[in-house]
Amino acid sequence: MDRKATDEMTRDEELDRLVADSGFLRYHAEYVKRREFNAFDVLRYAEYEIRHGNVMAWLLDPNETHGIGRVFLEWFLGQARLPGRLPGKIVCGDGGQKVRVERELHYVDVMIFLEGDQGRHIVAIENKPGWASPEHYDQVRGYAAVLRAKYGDHEIHNVLLSSSREGIEDEDEIAHVSWRDVGARIETMHDAGIFGQGEVAPFIRQYLVAVGRLIRPEESDADYLRKLLDDHHSLLKYMFGALGDEGGEQEIRAMVRERHAHYQDTVLRLVKTFGQEPERLRSEVRDLLASRGIETTITSSKGKVVLWLSWDLQEAQGLGLGGTGGRIYWFFQFTLRSVVVVLESSPGRRDAVDRIVACMRKIPVDRRRRGRYPMKAGAFNHFHFYRHELVGDEILSGKSTAEVTEAVRQAVDEFLDAEDSDYTRINDYFQCLAFRPEAVAEEAK
Repeated sequence: MDRKATDEMTRDEELDRLVADSGFLRYHAEYVKRREFNAFDVLRYAEYEIRHGNVMAWLLDPNETHGIGRVFLEWFLGQARLPGRLPGKIVCGDGGQKVRVERELHYVDVMIFLEGDQGRHIVAIENKPGWASPEHYDQVRGYAAVLRAKYGDHEIHNVLLSSSREGIEDEDEIAHVSWRDVGARIETMHDAGIFGQGEVAPFIRQYLVAVGRLIRPEESDADYLRKLLDDHHSLLKYMFGALGDEGGEQEIRAMVRERHAHYQDTVLRLVKTFGQEPERLRSEVRDLLASRGIETTITSSKGKVVLWLSWDLQEAQGLGLGGTGGRIYWFFQFTLRSVVVVLESSPGRRDAVDRIVACMRKIPVDRRRRGRYPMKAGAFNHFHFYRHELVGDEILSGKSTAEVTEAVRQAVDEFLDAEDSDYTRINDYFQCLAFRPEAVAEEAK
């Protein structure tokens, strides 16, 4: 439907059309899940790698208290089955098989010991709640070498568990399982009642929300929300105008009639989202960068679903990227859901990029925050070195326009200024990479 509502449609009718929209119902479901009590949030466990490893080990062990036996174990082994390496009979538990699951044994996140008539097998799982990277595979190979030396009488099968939809190409020796598939499988089992109706099922419901935090939205997520805002532009613009007045939140709630009262908070949140135009935030950040002497370039995707603000990494200019358009640059990415900062290289001299990548893998910029360094090729021969979300959906969709603007400016300020920030650390790192003693000596003369 066109952005403008028909003249004949009343505000009540527009609201009826809004709450009946499948996009709105999807938005409401996401919002309700975020607002429900969740023990993982209270304990601040939702994003900790070790906590997810604990739950995975619990689900994979048939003898644990979840009461599902081998159901999840067999599914996971099927997902992680390396071609010709893990026999189907092992996956199905044939041959009087014994199962033992260990945590953090030999520094491996989860180890599954499978012993029976079909031989002795170990499935070693490295859990990375982030995108898969070559460095992660190198880590798995290092653990595999240790396990082969210690367990020579076992077949060793290695698995990388990450939030990427698929693993990296040409990594045939290490299986990859996606947290997206894990979450979908657990949800299917929960909906089917496999976890029963005791204390386990509520725990699983809360854990599924925590798993959702590991999985970045699909590209289509921004499209659905943009379409929802466009299709109901007239109503949301009217409501956003009312929101700016004293007592505006209560006025918005009052517009949602009794029959839709359970949607009041969701409608209010959507109205706030409507006011957080990525173009406005990009303009704010661009002005902020200009005040610091950083000249930026603006670009956007088709339909302005994603907006970018980029500038060159000056410290990388002496690295010999060369070629047409060869450069390393920072950019902020603005969507309705997030403000993300990225460092990537455009196509240039491939050998120069390969040397930089090899150095960064051997000597990481920050060993504590490896998840922020995907180190992988992207579209159109661009290469991604770094990615971090500065401001997320809870701020962009849950605050007033003034609060969002202040939060974004503060996040950018801290990213650029803090002495121990990633921005400072990466710029210093590249300055060292580009250091040439002869140039310094020449300047000294």
